[in-house]
Amino acid sequence: ISVAYNGISQKMLEEGNASRIKEKIVLSVGTFNVRKNHQNLVRGYLNSNISKEYSLVMIGDKNKIFKDGGIEEDMLKGGNVKIIPSLNEDELIDLYKKAEIVVSLSLYEGFGIPLLEGLYNRCKIVCSDIPVYREVYGQYATFCNPIDTDDIGKVLAIASTKDTPSQEEIGRLLQQYSYEKSARTMIENIVPGY
Repeated sequence: ISVAYNGISQKMLEEGNASRIKEKIVLSVGTFNVRKNHQNLVRGYLNSNISKEYSLVMIGDKNKIFKDGGIEEDMLKGGNVKIIPSLNEDELIDLYKKAEIVVSLSLYEGFGIPLLEGLYNRCKIVCSDIPVYREVYGQYATFCNPIDTDDIGKVLAIASTKDTPSQEEIGRLLQQYSYEKSARTMIENIVPGY
């Protein structure tokens, strides 16, 4: 058995990672469904010390977040939470460049591409303490209990004080997780001796 991991799109590699002044944005990118745990992200963020200073920006279908995501619209009143229904790739890349923190509190996940994209764009990352995130993002992430909203709030505040990964660290991570490396792995398994 061989594992071929995900990576970052070519457009992101070409246009992302440019130096720019970060804004006080906590960014969540992903479909709105129960396993993505957006309801606890919103609750943890609203109860955190950073909610008055940072905006929480969530990308996805606004109607779906209330219907399927377990979030009540009243929760967002009075908070600095913004839901953007959709973005094109250029707009998403620009938002990654602006964001200071990228967060994913999935209850289970296959890889977590938004976290890799966040790291590539010099964001701090906060994620749920699940095996796949430990395996892929171990030394680069700040981990939290995804069902404990108090812990989520504390970890968001801790992450806001951390340094972003260096270009060297990001480079090492991208050598390990790239579509080029995954393609080589697949070809070598399909065509022995390639």
